[in-house]
Amino acid sequence: MKQQRTETSASHARKELKVIEVIKVIKVMIKKIGIIAASGDLPKEILENCYEQGIETYYVNLRDIGNYQNPQIATKYIESKLTNVGKILNFLRENKVNKIIFAGGLKRPSFTSLIPDLKGMQLLARLQKLKKGGDNTIFKIIFKFLEEEGFEMAGVKDIAPALLTQQGVIGSVEPKMKQMRDVELAKDIAVEIGKMDIGQAAVAHEGSILGVEGIDGTDALIKRCKTLHFKGKGGVLAKMKKPDQDDRIDLPTIGIKTIRNLDENGFSGVVLEAGNSIILNKSDVIDLADELGIFIYGV
Repeated sequence: MKQQRTETSASHARKELKVIEVIKVIKVMIKKIGIIAASGDLPKEILENCYEQGIETYYVNLRDIGNYQNPQIATKYIESKLTNVGKILNFLRENKVNKIIFAGGLKRPSFTSLIPDLKGMQLLARLQKLKKGGDNTIFKIIFKFLEEEGFEMAGVKDIAPALLTQQGVIGSVEPKMKQMRDVELAKDIAVEIGKMDIGQAAVAHEGSILGVEGIDGTDALIKRCKTLHFKGKGGVLAKMKKPDQDDRIDLPTIGIKTIRNLDENGFSGVVLEAGNSIILNKSDVIDLADELGIFIYGV
């Protein structure tokens, strides 16, 4: 067992070195980036990661959506409403930025309540034609619009690969053999609902599916499954990238809040897609999961 753990540690060390090598290459290739910041902690983590790499950052905080105002380490910073598309594009063009990363969560807007500028009207006209489709469909339209405006869209893989989930056990808590059946089942169902652009997550316990993610999100899914309750600690949450999803946006993500929610609702662990998911505040998340006895597993 001791030898196996030593080999696992060595394997993880090699993966960390590969990540460092990738970051060095990125630093040479990317000189500046525009960050369009929506909700959550991801925009902040990307900004800090770029700062550490010496990449110039032109940060657009979406008013009433983004929650990281006036970041001191950004090269330049503006506030803008989501619908002031012309203002955002002018800010980026004035600073000769041609590469953009869209970071954070964005809910489907209520079109009747929006007052767009001219460029915003052009984008909203396309979005209003949507009769069906989830977030993935919305972002495809937004990305195509921005690319037609002459911008290149980037993702976490391009800018901050250190945030991505590695393969295998993450932390000191390992899933038990009986839990691996639920790991596989939850993972497979999460992929299936992803094919339909419904959600990214599913919950399994003792060979049964307890629930899948809907429009209400992962935290609500975790709380819903508590009502079905399992005895003691049980239940495995899986978060997987949708098969047809553009991996430059909205990758499955967990953070401190997710781990606390899992613990409060009696879950035993979470499984994530390695290389296609994000752990925010990674060291703190791992420490908390270890403390609470919750496993994190990359597949």
